[in-house]
Amino acid sequence: MYKFITTAYMFLYCCINVAHAQLTLIIDSVPRYFTPINDTLYVAGTFNNWSPADANFRMQKQSNGTYTVNVTTTGALQFKFTRGAWANNETQLNGNQLANRNYTYNGGIDTLHCNVANWSDYAPGTHTATPNVYVVASNMFMPQLNRWRRVWTYLPNDYYTSNRYYPVVYMHDGQNVFDAFTSFAGEWCVDDTLRNMQLAGDSGAIVVAVDNGGQQRLNEYSPYNNSSYGGGQGDAYADFMVNTLKPFIDTNYRTYADRQHTAIAGSSMGAYIALYAGLKYQQVYSKIGSFSPAYWFDDSIYTYVLNTGVTQPMRIYQVCSQNEGASVVYNMNRMRDSLISAGLPGNTIQTVVRVYGSHSESFWRLEYGTAHRWLFSNNMVTQVQNLAEDKSITLFPNPAQTNLQITYNLNNEVLDTIRIFDETGQEVWVDGGTLRFEKNKISFGTKYMRSGIYAIWLIDKNDHLHVRKFIKQ
Repeated sequence: MYKFITTAYMFLYCCINVAHAQLTLIIDSVPRYFTPINDTLYVAGTFNNWSPADANFRMQKQSNGTYTVNVTTTGALQFKFTRGAWANNETQLNGNQLANRNYTYNGGIDTLHCNVANWSDYAPGTHTATPNVYVVASNMFMPQLNRWRRVWTYLPNDYYTSNRYYPVVYMHDGQNVFDAFTSFAGEWCVDDTLRNMQLAGDSGAIVVAVDNGGQQRLNEYSPYNNSSYGGGQGDAYADFMVNTLKPFIDTNYRTYADRQHTAIAGSSMGAYIALYAGLKYQQVYSKIGSFSPAYWFDDSIYTYVLNTGVTQPMRIYQVCSQNEGASVVYNMNRMRDSLISAGLPGNTIQTVVRVYGSHSESFWRLEYGTAHRWLFSNNMVTQVQNLAEDKSITLFPNPAQTNLQITYNLNNEVLDTIRIFDETGQEVWVDGGTLRFEKNKISFGTKYMRSGIYAIWLIDKNDHLHVRKFIKQ
């Protein structure tokens, strides 16, 4: 009997030690700009026949941003980290090949911390993008064009400290939007502009920027063919933005997916395709930013505007410099007149001609903030400020600091939708996670809301609107 117990104990002891005998590899940091957030990291080495995408050695991303994987093979190990292929393996900071990592694992519980300096598919250099900028995908497939493209995103300052939702601006020529290192002739500094605007009180927005296709740029940025320059693939590109890219962004980020909160913008030929796509998909976009538009590329764009018509509420901002030439100014004014003839109210299109600047990123950098503020300003102010309040709704405490409780009785109707607007008409969301619903009562956190006056809209199943205002201290 004693011998049986001893044998069983030893067997259990060995099993426990085998189960706990592992080396944990931890990547503490990766190159932030060029490690797409949806890419999977792997470790490849002598323990898996150097397979760069072995599912058994896929690294798990932790909430603190580190990556971990467990290895049980003992002895002298050699390995490297990859993003699923040897074309995407780790390198030295300067881009030179990195020698195999070496480590001797003698069994038991062990941990090894590592850092990835760079990846082989990205060149080293000095990057100017703010910490709010990420590469969403290094190669997103464009099924409409059978091509691949890098996609960037800028996230608002409070994205990871709140549960707010945000409007989205889709932009073209992504190489030039955030980072001087990847740009051709300078960057727009859209990230710096929006970051500073939010620090000054703006409610924030997500920006998604798609790289141009180099030699395919003119082909993709016009639905019409210019005999000298190309074109003709603009419809497919616009379809990619709406049917592939936007669903991906709305699924992976906290966005307001409705048209009221969705804009599209670009410069030169990027402005050409922005206007075309914005009118083609009026059910998706409600705002268009057109910087130094290249309407000269093909006059068919004017006919398209008149034939398509403006059938949904839109806000369109056009800007150029008089130094770009009389034809650019003429074409922009012609487009303004065409849009008005197509049904766009004159007060919802802004056409600006500056006395300074040139056809360049440095000019568009100066103009982006003004355009963004105009496109997103005051479209709800009148409705928010002039609606009568429903006194049957009780708010406590009011003013609020960190939490607010709403008690209501909507004439026995069932609550369907809650919308919150600030005093400028911007629709906002609040921190505190999912709203906590009780019978005739809602509680939510206001800690991360800016000080000011807010309007809460309660909409019941019969589309009856009930409004109450509160103050956030």
